[in-house]
Amino acid sequence: MNTLAVPNAFLVKNCRPIAAPAHGTVSCAYSTTDLTCTATCDTGFSFQGLPANSQLSLKCTTTSIWADGDRFQDCVAGDGQTGTGTNVSQRPPVFTGTCIDQLSACPGEGDFTACTACNQFVTCAPDGIFITTCPPPTVWDDNEKKCSMSVASISGYFTIEHECQTSLCNKTNSPRNGKVNCVEDGKGNLKCYATCNRGFTFQTTSVEFRTCNQIDGSWQSGNIFPDCIDALLMKNCKTTAAPAHGTVTCAYSATDLTCTATCNTGYSFLGLPANSQLSLKCTTTNTWSDGDRFQDCVAGDGQTGTETHVSPRPPIFTGKCIDKLSACPAEGDFTACTACNQFVTCAPDGIFLTTCPPPTVWDDNKKQCSMVSSTCS
Repeated sequence: MNTLAVPNAFLVKNCRPIAAPAHGTVSCAYSTTDLTCTATCDTGFSFQGLPANSQLSLKCTTTSIWADGDRFQDCVAGDGQTGTGTNVSQRPPVFTGTCIDQLSACPGEGDFTACTACNQFVTCAPDGIFITTCPPPTVWDDNEKKCSMSVASISGYFTIEHECQTSLCNKTNSPRNGKVNCVEDGKGNLKCYATCNRGFTFQTTSVEFRTCNQIDGSWQSGNIFPDCIDALLMKNCKTTAAPAHGTVTCAYSATDLTCTATCNTGYSFLGLPANSQLSLKCTTTNTWSDGDRFQDCVAGDGQTGTETHVSPRPPIFTGKCIDKLSACPAEGDFTACTACNQFVTCAPDGIFLTTCPPPTVWDDNKKQCSMVSSTCS
């Protein structure tokens, strides 16, 4: 390796000769404005995608520190255009924010992410930019403004040999009403877990997990986390049954549960055209205001069919029923507007729906589940 020293403090401090590629050599030379390194492959080897005897050059200047990276791709056996070798160096680091590669890019004085590697940072000063390498095995965290282990989970990671490598994992989303934390396990895997804020929950579990292979960027089960759902919705709003001769699909949103029913081929809802759908909605303040049961589907076009096997009519109450928080007369248990075998508990933080154990129904006069109700039929 040949180098020619030039009395330029910035070049000498920030632009150092770089390593040769595997199965190749490198020569570096300073000028008054830059350091240029040129790599050549050994006999019988070539750069992937280039003809035999091709060379590659990388340049470090006083205003742009290794703008094209500071690592050569490795040489592969044979002609690089026909060889099957794939042992090329990984692409430059991927940063979650802006990186600095020249003086004009500095947002102000201080330390910032360098565009060269995840374990380096740039100091912006009035007289130029200066690059510093973090002590192994740390990397630069631009949020914390220090060398740290934590940032390896996003911008890069370290091999067992403490070599800084680029993480190919795309960033995950943050679920609505929740947050995500990611940790690097030291084996090239990024493990992310999502939790919900107080008062919210996931539909099937309290914590959602995702794992990414940082070497190839592949995620197990994808990198999308579901949104968190209001815990009151999960408690009070359960999926409804499908109508006879039909199907139902239910989906939670941040504010409600909506269930949509569709009739099977050859059936329709009574009084509605063929292929019509019906929807019922349950919210945090108005539990199944239109009831929690679909009418059954009848044979033929619902507008001309003669079948009458629809679901039973809504319950008839002898007194007042409760379907939303504002309707509560006080704290305690009261008749629910949904069904005779259900009652509502009114509390300061909401209304809670409870189903009586079969075959009992709610009696609002007795304030208990009973075999016969004097307040609902």
